[in-house]
Amino acid sequence: MKNTAVDNVRIERWSGGEQLTELQDNWLKNGLTKVMPDLRMHDLLTARPQLFQEPEFLVVARDTVADVPLAVLGSTWNFTSTGERFLNIGVQFVAAHLRGTDVFRHSWLAHLESVTSSGHFPALSALKTFNPIAYCAMRDYGRLPGSVMFPELQAELTHSDEALIASVQRIANVIRPTQDFDMGAGVFRDIGVPRDLYRKRPRSRDDQVNAYFEDNVAEGDRLLCVVHVRNKQTEDAIMSHFADGGRA
Repeated sequence: MKNTAVDNVRIERWSGGEQLTELQDNWLKNGLTKVMPDLRMHDLLTARPQLFQEPEFLVVARDTVADVPLAVLGSTWNFTSTGERFLNIGVQFVAAHLRGTDVFRHSWLAHLESVTSSGHFPALSALKTFNPIAYCAMRDYGRLPGSVMFPELQAELTHSDEALIASVQRIANVIRPTQDFDMGAGVFRDIGVPRDLYRKRPRSRDDQVNAYFEDNVAEGDRLLCVVHVRNKQTEDAIMSHFADGGRA
């Protein structure tokens, strides 16, 4: 576990397949329930008690004064049926009062550093979400030169990349192999646990994205976001994006 100081926030990398202790697990669960009152965290963690035990990479931003978690990011490497390696981002939480701040950026930088220390940059990454802000965070680097993203909400670009569409379908088959995936909307239907995790859907600064979620992602649905980074220069740009001040 490696720590990085950021003002009164310490970024802790709980990576490398280390099993969380009961104390750590309870600290995360109790703390996130406290700092995220806009989510039904108690219901989520009751339904998924192993949520923080599952990721291969887990990064935690800790308030060193109040001693509560402020952000938690977790992901795991996986493979499609054709052998494509992709990073499945299964945990992404930021305290309600700190969304859009540097806590998210520093946490993501530490997370990417942990992932790349395994020897691979996540050329393909995937995230299921009900949250327009999370989509916009993925889009920040999904629109960099050398990257493509699904779904791209500019209508003329949504299904323009056949190779990406094929990868998305294979990734969907791995993430939820028994669940119907609505490729047209990019949505897994009715998979949320709990269905009403969000007391109220967050809104991003992009009205087009907000409208897309309102029209296509119902309560209980999850949008599948996939980014494919296709060259080394873009990988370097993404690391610099987080290191130099980019944010969702």
